[in-house]
Amino acid sequence: MRQDVDPANAAGAAPRLRLCFFSICRTILSIPRRHSSRPWSVRLASRAAAIAESSCRLFRTEEVSARPTQWLQELDNLPGNFRILLCLDEFERLEDLFPGNRQDLLRLMGLFRATIQHRRRLRLLVSGVAPFDELGQIWNDHFINVREIRVGHLDRDTAIDLLIHPLSEFPADAVPETVAARVFERTGGQPYLLQLYGSLLIARLNERERKFAVMEDVAHIEEEAMSQGAYYFRHTYESAPADARRVLEELAAGRRPDMLPPVRRWLLRRGLIDDEGVLCIPVSRHIHARGTQPAIGAM
Repeated sequence: MRQDVDPANAAGAAPRLRLCFFSICRTILSIPRRHSSRPWSVRLASRAAAIAESSCRLFRTEEVSARPTQWLQELDNLPGNFRILLCLDEFERLEDLFPGNRQDLLRLMGLFRATIQHRRRLRLLVSGVAPFDELGQIWNDHFINVREIRVGHLDRDTAIDLLIHPLSEFPADAVPETVAARVFERTGGQPYLLQLYGSLLIARLNERERKFAVMEDVAHIEEEAMSQGAYYFRHTYESAPADARRVLEELAAGRRPDMLPPVRRWLLRRGLIDDEGVLCIPVSRHIHARGTQPAIGAM
């Protein structure tokens, strides 16, 4: 039986609960400082700033923390023809914020569910690597009517096009297709790694005052990519269950291990293997082969 939680009681939650709502506002309001170099972020930040300026009282810490339910209602009642998207990243870690205090977590989840069901202009977007059916029953109970969208790796054509034409004014011949194809081969189209390689590639051209990338550049930037992406590689490996880690190590060593269905499903859902059981991100082979330590220079 599902136990419903009255969202009106959310105002009595512990400071951790209050911090969650303030963090959402703080993230929105800090966009100009952290991402001002990105055009889409500037436009998003400008819109958020305009809303905040017109109703700045709603974005004060005390307004959010003291009465989260009423705060959400006031956001929903803001004048204008727009919607507000509340984003919660790495949602699977949310339970870690409430160690040993189930009631506070239930109040927060109840507030989220009420937002999904009853707010006209508020939308909730939660993102993470774990689907709800791998988590506890509390997630299925409170997010029963959400739409789950799987965001995988970029396909080859899309990835190469982004590397060659990241901006409309970007020189068309700065990144040849052969170089872009090599980056795709190494990253498997994983969005973070693709962006990291692209950024490092352009930085190398600027540092050397060159206008065109060559194939050798990919090998040179890979060391730095492994260093800057160390947290991603380490987290990917360390967050895997023991059986999944064993499979990753076996695949990295060039073997084809047997996989139990739950392990295969876990790896597939995270884009670590393809339908044939092959590693999706070739550059990660050296990480999995050596545990959690990036193998610099061993490409």
